[in-house]
Parts: sequence; structure tokens; C-alpha cells
Amino acid sequence: MNKKTNLFLGLLVTLLSIIGVFTLFSTAFGAGDTPSVRGSLFTVMFGSSTTGYALVPGLLVAFILLCLSILVGLIASFMPGKLGTIVFGLNGLLLAGSGVLWCLAPSLYASANAEIISDMAESITLGTGCICALIFSFAGALLSFYGAYSSSKQ
Repeated sequence: MNKKTNLFLGLLVTLLSIIGVFTLFSTAFGAGDTPSVRGSLFTVMFGSSTTGYALVPGLLVAFILLCLSILVGLIASFMPGKLGTIVFGLNGLLLAGSGVLWCLAPSLYASANAEIISDMAESITLGTGCICALIFSFAGALLSFYGAYSSSKQ
């Protein structure tokens, strides 16, 4: 893979990660047929003392992995040859881990706030923020793994 392709893939993966962070401002969860009243993913992830909801450590880890992938994607875009394979692979693992954690967001939220939401824990579903974050995480992971594969063929 030449340097221009490395640069393009790295910047594209970085852009997908940045968009994934911005989608966290969207609605976190739905509850059956009604939209969520819990707020954005940032509100859910960090908790709120006014509503009594606790910090959700699994979602915080997913956010940190998504933010780390922005930095690693920028580094990967400037790495030549075989070294690019390692950095693109690391970025793919970061994004894949983040996507899996976004898929598990309702259960992570329910377990962190078990005593508060025990009556409606089964009705919480993925909201638009979680779905968009996991789509952009998995899309970035696929591009990162393609970048690692192409760099290894060089």
C-alpha cells in the first residue's frame, strides 16, 4: 500500500471516530414504543446526581476507546509499511471493542442502576445514539483492519 492510501485510510478512520463521538449527543435509549427520557449518551454515561443515576463504567470505557482511536488513527495515517500494520490493527481492535460495548449499552446501564430502574429494565432498548456510535465504530474497525491487511502486503 502506498503512502497516499495509508494517509487516506487513516484520516477516514479518524473522521469516522470523530463522527462516532458526536453521535453520543443523541438519544441514549428507547423504552418499548416510547422515546427515552433519560437524555443523551453523555448524560447516561456520566450519571447525574439530580436524577440519581449512577456512572456507567462500561460506557465510559467505550467512550475512552473511541477517543483513543482518534489519536491512533491519526498516527496510523503517517506510519509506513509494516509498522502501519501494527498501528492499523491496534486501531481496529480499539474500535471493535468500542462497538461491542455500545451494543451492550442497555444491559450495562441496567446493571449500574439496578435498584432505580428495576421495574423497566427489560424494556430498555438501544437508542439512536448507541446505534450510530456502534455503526461508526464497526465501520472504522473494518477500514482499520483493511489498512492493516494492505500494509502487511507491502
